[in-house]
Amino acid sequence: MRTRAPYRYPAGASQYIGGKGRCRGCGAGLKVLRYDALTIHCDPAHLSQIGELGALLLRLRTWHVIEPHIYRRHSIAIADEPFPKIGYVLREHRCGLTAPEGAALAPEPPRYASDDPGF
Repeated sequence: MRTRAPYRYPAGASQYIGGKGRCRGCGAGLKVLRYDALTIHCDPAHLSQIGELGALLLRLRTWHVIEPHIYRRHSIAIADEPFPKIGYVLREHRCGLTAPEGAALAPEPPRYASDDPGF
């Protein structure tokens, strides 16, 4: 008797940024990620080091996003690169928690009026 082959994701589809959505429980805006066949709902605010520390103290997973790739932030990744120079860090969403604000948010990247950065 033949058995079916296990379903395989297409190449490159195991990690992607799905887009924006809303939480069914609290109605907050979310960023939807796909990581190794798991759908992850994240708060859309980009975190600073203080924000990531706060998320880890609340026992929330954090994710390093370099579009189109997603990496889970674990202890070794945080020790190697405490604040990513490329991309941004997101935290997992949990209903009932306030959105990060103030020092917990990453600073906005500089915006230049032209292609010439000025140095």
